[in-house]
Amino acid sequence: MSGRAGDRAAAVVCLGFLLSVCPAFAGESIGHVLGDPVYREQVRAEDPQGRHDELHRLFTSAVMKRYRHEHRAELTPTDAELDAARAFFAEQHEKRMVEQRPRLMMELQVLETRLTDEGLSEQQHGRFESQRAAIELRLEPPGDAIAPFVLSQWKWQNYLHKNYGGGRVLLQQFGPEAFDAMREWLEQRERAGDFQITDTELRDAFYAYWTTKDHGSFLSDDPARVQMLLTPYWLQGDEAENEDVP
Repeated sequence: MSGRAGDRAAAVVCLGFLLSVCPAFAGESIGHVLGDPVYREQVRAEDPQGRHDELHRLFTSAVMKRYRHEHRAELTPTDAELDAARAFFAEQHEKRMVEQRPRLMMELQVLETRLTDEGLSEQQHGRFESQRAAIELRLEPPGDAIAPFVLSQWKWQNYLHKNYGGGRVLLQQFGPEAFDAMREWLEQRERAGDFQITDTELRDAFYAYWTTKDHGSFLSDDPARVQMLLTPYWLQGDEAENEDVP
């Protein structure tokens, strides 16, 4: 090994040693998660929403993954639940297609014709291909993947609401969110030592979603509406069809 290469190798070994025995060398610690330090440099956003997302990526994701694995028996959808959800999604898809299929087929035919034009630029061809793929996707019934995803989220939110104090529910794009219960779960995980944010400003930003953000009428404390939101809409009957849910 040449002298220069040897010097580089020694520097790498030295840096690794410093990072292992002296975490401060890696940057300013802002807390820890599951025993591992988190550094300020890992928060890769400055705007409020981006910083909130980064903090939850850093401090919540691993804690939630471990917790949900530990409680997987209660949180995993059953075969019967999945079958009911798949049947509902397929039925709703066919109802939508009665009205939408003729128009979508016409749009698809126009795109197919455009794609035969040899004068298309690479950019135009790519755009038309993307539009065709999007229409073909809408024509297809929902795949098996959507039911496990939706049901897993629903069971998780119900579990939180039942076990962490109930409270208000927030209607989100992909279903209901146990708003107050989620905050209580986070605070309990924090008290248990699963994570800690030692920077007070960043800790305030971490909880700002619950403390300062205005969620308007999508956030409800009405018991009847809370119960309705936490019940999968394919189990609610015809009265759920006009409800503003995903």
